Amino acid sequence: MPTAAPFWTFTHHGLRPTFDRGLQKDVIAGLVEGYLADDLIDEAFAEKLRKGGLRFALFHLLGAVPVLGKMIRQRWGSKAFRKHVFGILTKPAYFKLALKARAAHDLIGWHRAGRTAEARTRKLAEKPGRFFLERFSFGMLPIGLHRLCLRPIIAWKSIVAFFKFIYDFAVDEAFREKWFLNQVAEGEEDGMLTKEEHDHIVSIIKEPFIVKYLKSMAVHFATIPVTQIVSIITGGFVAAYVLGKGGSMADASLAFAGIVALFQVTPISPGSLCRGFYVVYLMIHERNWRDYLVAAPLSFVKYIGYLAFPLQMTTTYPHLARFLVSRRATSLVHIIPVFGEHGALLEHWVFDLFFNVPQIMGRHIKGLLTAWMLLGMVVILPALFVASTKGWVGLMIALVAVFICPRMVFYPILCRNK
Repeated sequence: MPTAAPFWTFTHHGLRPTFDRGLQKDVIAGLVEGYLADDLIDEAFAEKLRKGGLRFALFHLLGAVPVLGKMIRQRWGSKAFRKHVFGILTKPAYFKLALKARAAHDLIGWHRAGRTAEARTRKLAEKPGRFFLERFSFGMLPIGLHRLCLRPIIAWKSIVAFFKFIYDFAVDEAFREKWFLNQVAEGEEDGMLTKEEHDHIVSIIKEPFIVKYLKSMAVHFATIPVTQIVSIITGGFVAAYVLGKGGSMADASLAFAGIVALFQVTPISPGSLCRGFYVVYLMIHERNWRDYLVAAPLSFVKYIGYLAFPLQMTTTYPHLARFLVSRRATSLVHIIPVFGEHGALLEHWVFDLFFNVPQIMGRHIKGLLTAWMLLGMVVILPALFVASTKGWVGLMIALVAVFICPRMVFYPILCRNK
């Protein structure tokens, strides 16, 4: 709470805390409760902080200092912690016991996060020196890399598990339904769906469009590794070419890394092409273009393409569509450190953007599309009379692609009956 509170206070209350005394007391009281929960202070020091003033300001600002800030605040605000530090510095037996207790405490977090299995957690708990050696070496890496460095076999097991999941998802309808129902159940637990919305989605799981969506998800999952595989193969060929031309190993490595990085940032990739052509195949095979009008172009775009079918079902199953899109978006937030923890401020912003905002805007989207088309005509059509031949063509393309196409493509879908 102490970490997130300043951001929440600023974004929610604005400048009110600078002049509203009642709000100041409430904010200070909330922060102090957070300090107590984090064991930064004891109750005696908490009473002093609740009075506000310079002491509270200094204590709070120390939280912005990496590593040292927390250490200083604990020594300043907790008598028990000062006694603990004194014991560590003066009593070897107490130091050894404290070291073992600290290792056990951190290992609990490691085990819950999946860094260590139960057997290895117990071994490290018995040898705190070995744990701290790992803690400040491999333990600084992300969880996946940490486990991979210590047990390379995990990478192979993860690959096997991934392809097994794709195979089961593609061939087993019951497996797909179970996965889908688990997603919906987690959405209800996280507050993204109400009980009524959850029950409604469960009741329509056998409907043709939902069945089609789940089958398409199998193809989407299968395209995830395509871009990475192609990028590594292409990078390998480029690196071999550089070496064949007499380049150094450093030049070849740089070329390999550049090719792999390029594949990650391009808006259209081999994986997205596979996904897009699959949707085009469905349109041709079923002789049905209307049900794929949104999904078809979006499927060709990297990253966004995974949202193609959820966005396609917006008018028919609005609650389900918003849930799937927002869940996908908020899950990506966790990649960002500090702000990416569950329930953090950035996650709330992303949830609002992909769930609450579309829910509000959806009521007015038809009018907005028409207004956007008319705006383009008002801005661009007068310019056509003074533009050159080359400029006239560019303006017409901009008018059609940017202003008219959204109205022509999406308006018929939004006017469909459910």
